[in-house]
Formats: sequence, C-alpha cells, structure tokens
Amino acid sequence: MSNPVNLPAILIAQIEEVSATIPPEHRVMPEDGSIVASIESTVDHINNWSFLNGHVYVVVTASEKERRWRYSCIFYSRAVG
Repeated sequence: MSNPVNLPAILIAQIEEVSATIPPEHRVMPEDGSIVASIESTVDHINNWSFLNGHVYVVVTASEKERRWRYSCIFYSRAVG
C-alpha cells in the first residue's frame, strides 16, 4: 500500500491493521470480463484493491434496472499540485 505523506503514526498503524485483514484474492486487480458471485462481492473486491493501492473509486453513472455501474478512479495517495 502507498503511504501518504504526513499521516500520524496512529493512523498508519490503523491502515496497516485493516490491510492485514484483506483477503489474498482481493490484493490483485479485478480482471475485465471476469464472472463474479455477486455485485456486493465485486464492490468489496474493488474497494479492497483500491484501498491497498492508494486509489479510491467513485460511481460516475449507475443503472439499478440494468444492474450496471460505471466507476472512475482517483489517486488519493498522490500529491496534487
């Protein structure tokens, strides 16, 4: 996981603690076109992988009826400016 600059030691410790609980299969990027067990498990996978790699995702568009979501990725661990 990327280590953002200037975080308090207590927060870094909490991040490391949470990181240790993420399943091994969620430590690799989800593959395009892969078959998933459920939308919820896919969101968990994306969220976990993103957290470990300094990203955060946001929903850009969604269709509950069609059960399709489009995400955009943001790099929170990179300095801006």
